Amino acid sequence: MKTYLIVALLLCPYFAFTQEYPKSTIVVTGYSQKTFYPKNFKISFFLQEDVKGENSKGVIKTLLDSIKQDFFENVKAYGLKESDFIVLKKSSSPTGYGRTSTSLYNIAYQLKNQRFDIAQKLVDDLRINGLKGIVAKPQYVTIQKTVVDSLYAAAIQDAHSTAISLASQVNKTIGEAVNMNNGYNAIRDFNTDYEQIDAYNLAKFEISMVDSKPFQVQVTITYELKSK
Repeated sequence: MKTYLIVALLLCPYFAFTQEYPKSTIVVTGYSQKTFYPKNFKISFFLQEDVKGENSKGVIKTLLDSIKQDFFENVKAYGLKESDFIVLKKSSSPTGYGRTSTSLYNIAYQLKNQRFDIAQKLVDDLRINGLKGIVAKPQYVTIQKTVVDSLYAAAIQDAHSTAISLASQVNKTIGEAVNMNNGYNAIRDFNTDYEQIDAYNLAKFEISMVDSKPFQVQVTITYELKSK
């Protein structure tokens, strides 16, 4: 037992001196960005029954069917027809108290792929009884994989250039990339958002005038740092 113990103790320094030390490294982050512009607009319409008054029998209101008929008559002036619209939601809202309480029925429609000038005219000009709001938002193109790949390539090149520049300032050069992380980049469709189709969000006349949206990616790369 003593002989084995001596051999083990003698071997320990040898392994300690022969193990590889960590290499010097430099960690950099590269960025790239592309700006996207709206292709068209999507327009939401909120229609709700109107209260006209009340009598001994209760609340008198303009029925939703009548409001819808009037609405589709009026949109013809903008080159639109009923089949162009999709239904987002049907619901009702309580109004009044006690004996005069009733429900006001409502419906939300949407048009997609509309030109900016049409969207703006509808928001600015279309007004009928029962039409409580029109909200127009921009539609962007879907980000293609080829575009995303080119953005990553540019971000990697940006990181590489930064690493070379920083290394030269301490009289070093860079070697191989030993690690790379693309962080939390959100590769997404700009058109994906939560459709807020309740009365609170649609009971207004509004058009988004934002004309661009940036999409950025980033990569963090670790390079070996070497002497010149």
